[in-house]
This record gives sequence, C-alpha cells and structure tokens, in this order.
Amino acid sequence: MRFVDYDPNNIVTIYGRVGDDTLVMFDKGEKILDLGGGDTDAWGVGVITAGNGFFIKPTATSPNTNVHVVTDKRVYSIDMKLAPRGQSNFLTVWYKYPDQEAARRAADANRQRASDLLKYGAAGAARNRNYSEQGSDSIAPLEASDDGTFTYFRFAAHADIPAIYTVGEDGKEHVIPKNVEDDVIQVHAVARKFVLRSGNLVTCVFNESYDPIGKRPSTNTASPQVERVLKTPGESQ
Repeated sequence: MRFVDYDPNNIVTIYGRVGDDTLVMFDKGEKILDLGGGDTDAWGVGVITAGNGFFIKPTATSPNTNVHVVTDKRVYSIDMKLAPRGQSNFLTVWYKYPDQEAARRAADANRQRASDLLKYGAAGAARNRNYSEQGSDSIAPLEASDDGTFTYFRFAAHADIPAIYTVGEDGKEHVIPKNVEDDVIQVHAVARKFVLRSGNLVTCVFNESYDPIGKRPSTNTASPQVERVLKTPGESQ
C-alpha cells in the first residue's frame, strides 16, 4: 500500500505489473467526472462503482503511458509504468490531502479555544499557545498550550497517548504527574521542552514563550477549579 500527498503541480508515477490489479483511491465522496490519457485500453483502466477511484491492469504489450483524471474537486496527473524486474509494483495507492488535514486541525483548534472560553472564561483566553514540535507526527498532539501553571496536550480521539516527560536544565528527562480528561492531557508543570515517547517514536514539543516564573492561579491554589477561602478565627465552618 502506498500513500501519496496530493499536489496539483506534481505528476505521480504508479508502477504496475502484467496480470496484477492496481487500485488508485481519491478522497472519500470525490467523484470522477472524466478520465483520459494515452493507451488506457491496454492498461485496463476502469472507474470503481463508488466513483472516487479507478483500477488499472496492464496487458503483456502495455507501453508506459499517462492518464489525467478530473473529479468534482481536483485534477490528477499520473504516469503509469511497468515495474522493472526486481522492483515491486503498486497494489493500492491512496491519496492524502495535506491542506485538508491542516484545515481540519485548525478547525479543531478553534473549537478547543471556544471550549476553553466556556470552561475557563478569561483564563482560557489567556493561555499560551506558542508551541512548536519536532519529530514523529504519529504521536504529536493536535495542540499544546499552558496557563502558566499546567500544560495541556490535546490528541486526536482514540489516539494512543504517549508517555510525556519534561526536560530539565541538566538535559535529563523527568516523569511528571498528569490528569487525563477525554482527549486532553493536563501535565502538572510548565516547561521549556517536553519529550513524548511511544515505543521507538519520539516527538519533542517546545514552549516558544516559556516563562520560568509562571503565574499563580487566580484561585490561589494549584488548580484553577479549586478555590481557597480564608476564614477569620471564630467564623463558622
């Protein structure tokens, strides 16, 4: 199985083999409007019933050729070649859409900001969201933020949650307490750098606006949801 990032300016090369089907799949719900190119008959090109992909099955005499696919959303340019001896052919090719994924992540972040405002009021709006990441995208959070006391990592629903460590001034990784609520991990620390690990996968998350002093929650406790009330001597409990 191969995954290809969609780029309207790129030509994707697909390698087939005589006697083998290759399935090319586009976005869910996308419909092919037109498909044309070189010797498509020799390559046995046929659109699938769902309309968002096509099969190819080259014959023994198939020359290398190309195909252009026009859908209700995009235009695809594809070169089709026979796999050389010793090279694997492609059985399934799935297109991915980076711009669409980025838009989804941005929409998720906006929904989370709105949720923060409802949940924390002004404190939610004042969160530091200036974070960057480097490493494996597979375990990277959708969003990282802090309120000066806690750091919050939000992951995709049903995603495997990695172990989270802070990195001290000595460069060593330290385990820190955390709470889990739905897809949000609340870490009981604010740090310049966090390391996320899951098996052999590693991602580093950097707080680009790190404030070593931090702030005290307006409730005067370690939690913005627990308020400290001081009573004078003799006041009823």
